[in-house]
Amino acid sequence: MNELQWPEDITIKILRGQEMIPYLEIAAQWRIQEFKSFPYLYEGNMEYESMYMHECEENPEAILIVGEKKGEILGFTTGIPIGTMSDLLKSLRNKLPNADEYYYLAECIFSPTVRGRGFAQKGIKLFEDVVRGFGYKKICFLTVIRDKNHPLRPARYLDKDPIWQRWNYKKTDLVLEFPWPTIQADGSVIDFLNPMRFWEKDISVAIGNPLKSLASAA
Repeated sequence: MNELQWPEDITIKILRGQEMIPYLEIAAQWRIQEFKSFPYLYEGNMEYESMYMHECEENPEAILIVGEKKGEILGFTTGIPIGTMSDLLKSLRNKLPNADEYYYLAECIFSPTVRGRGFAQKGIKLFEDVVRGFGYKKICFLTVIRDKNHPLRPARYLDKDPIWQRWNYKKTDLVLEFPWPTIQADGSVIDFLNPMRFWEKDISVAIGNPLKSLASAA
C-alpha cells in the first residue's frame, strides 16, 4: 500500500489486491448510490457490485484509491486493466486491437463535502501516474449517452464532457451497448440496453519520476 498526505489532513491510500478488502463493501455501496442518479439511472444491487469488487480484489494490477480525513471516507477511484477483465467488458476488449495497452477507469466518486474544490482533478492525475507506473500507455472509460430532452434529466444537470476534454481525454466515435437494470421515467425498472461512448487518453509519455509525480499531485 502506498499512502500520501494531501492538504487539509486528507490521507490518500493506493490499494491493490487483498489491501482493498476493508473498503470493498462501502465502495460498492457508493457505486450503487452514484450510478442511480442521471445519467446512468442504474438500479444497482450488491450481488453484481460484489462480483465486480471481487474481481478487482483478485487482480494484482487492479487498484482502489481512497481518500480519508480523520476516518471519514471522502472518495474512491477504482480501475482495472482492460486485457485482464472477465466478460464484464468483453465487447469493448474485442473492439480494441491493442487492448493490453489500456487501463480502464471504472469510476471516480467523491463525497459532496469535497466536490467543486479541485480534488477530482488531483485524483485523476494521481490515477494516471499510478497507471503509467504500471507500464500502461492509455487510460479509457465509458460514459452513458442520454438524450438532452430525457425526462429524468435534472434541470441543473452539468454535462461533464467539457471537463474530461479539458483534462485531455478524447471523446471517440466508438459506441457500445451495455445492459443494466435502468430506471424509467415512470419509476419502473427494466433491463435496458444503454449506449455508452468510449473515451481515451494517451499517457505513454512519463513526466519525471512517477513517485515524485505522486507527491506533487498533493
